[in-house]
Amino acid sequence: TEKYRLIHNGVDAAHFRPDPEMRKELRDRLGIPQDSRVIATVAAYTERKGHRTVTQAVLPLLKEDPQLHLALFGTVPEREFDLRPELMEMFRAAGVSGQVHMPGPMEDVRIVYCGCDIFCMASLVEGLSLASIEAQMCGCLSLFSDIPSFREVVQDGVNGFLFPVGDAISLRQAIQHAFALPRQQADSMREHARSLA
Repeated sequence: TEKYRLIHNGVDAAHFRPDPEMRKELRDRLGIPQDSRVIATVAAYTERKGHRTVTQAVLPLLKEDPQLHLALFGTVPEREFDLRPELMEMFRAAGVSGQVHMPGPMEDVRIVYCGCDIFCMASLVEGLSLASIEAQMCGCLSLFSDIPSFREVVQDGVNGFLFPVGDAISLRQAIQHAFALPRQQADSMREHARSLA
């Protein structure tokens, strides 16, 4: 054991920090009105990242609220497992494809973290994701699947919310709850997110 040393994941706190100016920039990049609400995620377009859970959770909310948008930023490391065509068909069939954005990776991911209203990661399995730490450092209001690695980052109800893995109904309820939070409580959770990260 004297030959081993544990080095925790971490990010640059001076680089990943809240920046309210990026809210406008994200909406400009997506080509949507400035008063739009945005749920965002940063994850490869593959099965284990839980995009189907996010889709099933958000679809009814998009139909109810034309000002709500979903932005899925990510890469396609394995083309044969690319979920985008399937997801876009689900959104098209529901008549909300104009509210969904899958632009690929963002060169400065801070624009996503600082610009969205809710940051969501629905991974089925995950190591300790740098994206989860970066999001918390930027003060995101975060909703993460309840898996061991995310429990290291989120204290449920303190600096974000956890929902059962693969449970779209619970995620939808968590999104509705997060949007309904009084401004002061939401700001307090964002401050706790950065502090704990």
